[in-house]
Amino acid sequence: MPVNAETTGPLREKSNIASTNEKQSSLFGPLDDDPPSEMDRAVDSIWKPCWIDYPAATAGLEKLRSIYRHPRTSRPPCLLIVGLPNSGKTSLVKEFEREVTPARSDDDELDWAPVMYVQAPPTADASALYLSILRRIEAPEECTGRITKLQDQTLKLLEKLRTRVLIVDELAYMLSGTTPQRNIYSNVIRHLSNELEISIVGVGTKKLLRTFQTDQQSGSRFEPLFLPRWKMGQDYFAFIVQICLRAGLKPDGEFTDKAFIERIFRMSEGLTGETWKLMCLVIEHAVRSGKETVSPDMLKKVDWVAPSERRKMQGE
Repeated sequence: MPVNAETTGPLREKSNIASTNEKQSSLFGPLDDDPPSEMDRAVDSIWKPCWIDYPAATAGLEKLRSIYRHPRTSRPPCLLIVGLPNSGKTSLVKEFEREVTPARSDDDELDWAPVMYVQAPPTADASALYLSILRRIEAPEECTGRITKLQDQTLKLLEKLRTRVLIVDELAYMLSGTTPQRNIYSNVIRHLSNELEISIVGVGTKKLLRTFQTDQQSGSRFEPLFLPRWKMGQDYFAFIVQICLRAGLKPDGEFTDKAFIERIFRMSEGLTGETWKLMCLVIEHAVRSGKETVSPDMLKKVDWVAPSERRKMQGE
């Protein structure tokens, strides 16, 4: 789960009253030509993505590694990572991509991508899926045309990049289409896997899993991997402590109180991403207040709505 890996130093805030000769900052932070304050940098650092390992993530990474190491075959193993929103699915697959795919600068040409992460298009459109892959691998602009041409371009470029695992996030978007559209979409995914002898990792919800399981071919090819909610216990406490420590703050003595940890658990509803966001808000409050520790009373001072309440407000 993303957390800050940098420590914070002495902090001070800019006066909110600027002289007429000073450049005004934007409401949402410094303007492009206005250097960020020490406070701006500290707050940005809190929210900077970084990986924190935890038991479910360790198991997930090992499963992804085993798929990557699997010998090439005409029917390679595929995986469907399933969980509630903000349960850490995207962070898990992106960490796997970072672990395997070599880092490169913006000026380096992409010539090897053993693991390729793409986000599915927002419709059940097979052509759009091919285009998403082509954009991700920085294909030339002329990569357009009929679906057969897009298919040919995608296959050739993925083969050239020696891709072994293709990750398709937000695969549940395919459920927005008609039954024929969903069938074509599923066929495209299986064809990519069969033709290139690569593993496909889909990322989505339980509804997506049910759809795959009703299709005999997809159901037999895609093994589900569930990312569950947390359970209250030592592992959850350790995860919260790591978020604080990586932000350069220490929990105070009251932090070990079970009631405090249970309150974080209830507010986040045991979801990895929600726990991280809640703790980052608490840490940001501490930093802006000039504190070097995180204490239970700070939970009352952050603006927070529980995930289930947010869904109700959105009409879900």
